[in-house]
Amino acid sequence: MSIMRARAAHPAHGADRPRRRGRSTRALRRAAAALTSLGLGLGLALVGMAAPASAHHATVDGSFECNPTTGLFDITWTVENSESNKVAEVTKSSNRDVVPIGHEIGKGRTDTFEQRGVSAGKYTLEVELGWPGANPDSDSHTVNVTGKCGDTPFDPNWEYPAPTCTALTVTYPANIPAGQAIDVNVRIVADGEDITLNFRQKHGTPYSGTVVFEYAKHADWPDPDIWTVNWVQVAGTNYHWTGSVQCGDGVTICHHDDTSKSYERETISTDRFFTDHHDEHATDIWPAFTYKLRISDDWIDLNMPARGDQSLLQYPDCVKTPTEIQIPAAPAYSDECGPDNEVLAELVETDQVRWERVDAPGSITVTAFAKNGFVFPGGATSHTFDPFAVRDADCVEPVLDGSVATGECRADVPWISYRVVLTDPDAQATSRTVFLILTDGEHTERIELGDLDEAGILEGATLWPGASVDAEGNPTGWPGWEQLADGSWVETEGNFAWTRDITTATFEVNPDLTVDLAYPPATPNCATGPFLGDGDGSGLASTGFAGGTIAIVAGVILVLGAAVVVIVAIRRKRTAGTTTGDAGSAE
Repeated sequence: MSIMRARAAHPAHGADRPRRRGRSTRALRRAAAALTSLGLGLGLALVGMAAPASAHHATVDGSFECNPTTGLFDITWTVENSESNKVAEVTKSSNRDVVPIGHEIGKGRTDTFEQRGVSAGKYTLEVELGWPGANPDSDSHTVNVTGKCGDTPFDPNWEYPAPTCTALTVTYPANIPAGQAIDVNVRIVADGEDITLNFRQKHGTPYSGTVVFEYAKHADWPDPDIWTVNWVQVAGTNYHWTGSVQCGDGVTICHHDDTSKSYERETISTDRFFTDHHDEHATDIWPAFTYKLRISDDWIDLNMPARGDQSLLQYPDCVKTPTEIQIPAAPAYSDECGPDNEVLAELVETDQVRWERVDAPGSITVTAFAKNGFVFPGGATSHTFDPFAVRDADCVEPVLDGSVATGECRADVPWISYRVVLTDPDAQATSRTVFLILTDGEHTERIELGDLDEAGILEGATLWPGASVDAEGNPTGWPGWEQLADGSWVETEGNFAWTRDITTATFEVNPDLTVDLAYPPATPNCATGPFLGDGDGSGLASTGFAGGTIAIVAGVILVLGAAVVVIVAIRRKRTAGTTTGDAGSAE
């Protein structure tokens, strides 16, 4: 138990009421103090919530001093960032050459900027700074530059403003050496004529201060409709203005010359535009312009709409820098033999190329021309193709001269060997496929041999019609022969028997050619028909070679001849012996 509680539990005798009052007073005081503190805290909190954040400030200041080297003043500007915890950025500046927009000023820093070479006068700089999450703030300051800054040296290259359409204004430096500012020359192209206006005071008195040289007040001013100021010379400075100030009621046009097929660029008055009837020239180019038309005593403004490719008006010759294009392919051309049958493809003109055809005896010449604004490689504007030859001679008919067909017996099989040669210099043949035609007037057989090669030649061999072979090339059939079921062979009028009697055949290609061709004869080494007899091979078909029978007959004849020779010899011997005996007896 705490001391306070101990005292409360054991109050002193006779002091009950006063002690109770003391406790109540203290409790009330404590409660009041607590409420007061709470109220103050809430009030401060509300004030803190309602009060704005601390302000961000931009501070601009400046000072000047004389620069004895230049004889002019230099201003030093300062811009302060009030925030020590934020980087400031320049968001606006009345003089961006001195304080550029986007320049950053570090936390709590003050940056310095220089404005050099100013004369006496008032100079104001206004700058706005911005901070992340805060409103921007701006400040300005004016520096009043006063006093004299030494002797300003004379600048011999001082400049003056560009001329206008009516006058040239020159402010002469106060320290220009005496006797230099004596004249002014202004060169002008007036209605197409070059003129020079020379301004000079009487008795050669120099000019000073600010002088306005008005062209219309010069005695040589021609009062042109249009004029261009292009050059100025002012005595007393090395600076010469050059440029082009176009003036007057004029219009620049591109006039098309129909003879030369080219444009000429010129600037003319609106009056001349109409008197020369440019508005009636379909190929002329001009911009939209306004001109005045007098009706009674009033002048009204009328608008002339633009015509043609406006981009050409910027070029001196109204022609764009040429675009290089490729030479087009040669046009297709064909000319078969025979008169007046040459064919040249249509020459199609495009936006870039035009064509020209020239016909001459025996040839046609074609030239491609690049149109205005285009060139071929190397800057060429035209390209002539090799002449196309014109052939009017009659066509040479194709022939098969030199072609041959031969009947051959190979390994007891009849074949037709062939060599076909097509001569066709004018490509008149309508086919390249070769057929061999066999006919006896009643029967016809048409055999496809194949196609001619690029040289016009086809050669090879084909079985005689009716002949056949097995997979190994052994004969299995002959024309005019038929094998029965028992394996024996008999002659027949079928199976192309009629082909054994032909003497000619025809090659058909378009053209055609008839050549000699006969069924091949049998030889001792090659049979052109089946074997006959008892199967020993000694007998052949009647169309074959009967070698065995001939050999027997020849043998018999040989034996008989030998016998005759022996008998004759014996008789002679006997006759000789008898004659000899008789002679001996006589003796």
